[in-house]
Amino acid sequence: MPLFPGHPAVLRYVDDRRCEDGGYCFYRLNEPNAGDTRYALSIRARLDAVPADPATAAFLRSMQRPDGSFPNVFVAGHVLTGLPLLGETPLHDPGDYLRSRFDLLRDYERPPEQLSALEGVLAAVEACRRTGTPLDPAMSDAVLRRVRSLRHPDGGFGAGLSTLAETADAVALLTLLVRPAEQGRRPSSPAPRNRARA
Repeated sequence: MPLFPGHPAVLRYVDDRRCEDGGYCFYRLNEPNAGDTRYALSIRARLDAVPADPATAAFLRSMQRPDGSFPNVFVAGHVLTGLPLLGETPLHDPGDYLRSRFDLLRDYERPPEQLSALEGVLAAVEACRRTGTPLDPAMSDAVLRRVRSLRHPDGGFGAGLSTLAETADAVALLTLLVRPAEQGRRPSSPAPRNRARA
């Protein structure tokens, strides 16, 4: 029985976006990408079983280089989320690559298309969790310092003014990384910052 009246139509919509090589493209050209493929599998997993699909698994695995790295941390996140939905794993250990992403914390610059200065950090932390890649305490503390440095007196977070996207990412990171002994503590608000949002 369908979960809701449009359930079969949603599955048809997703399945119609599958490309010949197993990847997905939501604007219906033969230009599959890791993000659309990950979200297609995630939608199907919410609504129905995800069938075995060797071509889709091969497409996602093709995004990883032999040294375990990816074109960027966002592709890594999509691949490392999508493969388990197919019951598959990456061909190469991504641990060293994921840990290397935290070296960029201090010099992190947000690309124009990114809504959140914490999006890349969150993608890296979530990928570490999914793959069982351990984060040593120094790395976790560095991420937490980065997050807390973006907190504003209004309770929000942002590289400039507080934004909804950055506040959501900050809360997600604090939830993932704050140790149980720290969870009852309220973070102190920093002095007001006058930087305008670009």
